[in-house]
Amino acid sequence: MSARQVRVRIHRNGDVEVIDNSAAAPLLTGLRGRRRRISRIYPSGALKRQAFFLLRAVFGDGGSVAGWTRTWKGPWTLDMRLGGGPVVRSFGPWSRFSSHADAVSCEVVWFGLNGWRSSK
Repeated sequence: MSARQVRVRIHRNGDVEVIDNSAAAPLLTGLRGRRRRISRIYPSGALKRQAFFLLRAVFGDGGSVAGWTRTWKGPWTLDMRLGGGPVVRSFGPWSRFSSHADAVSCEVVWFGLNGWRSSK
């Protein structure tokens, strides 16, 4: 599964789970529901990580400050334990995640191949 594909899980009771990425955005427009994080991506270096979490605590995960933090140079850590996955600093062709986008690509591939732990 590439970053441009959408992974959807539909339950018998009608609940839908989606890996929320840019490709999923058109599907999610106008839908209401509960959002649940299945991973965290954060800088690997201690000082940068502390600044990242401080900025996210103050300004949130959306908006211009969050967008700016996603442009920081790596290395990045991908923690997929919330969705039933591992903590990853390297995966497949990536020796280290040099950008946030590299970690997101790995996340989409990993959950696409392995699935994610359902909230059900």
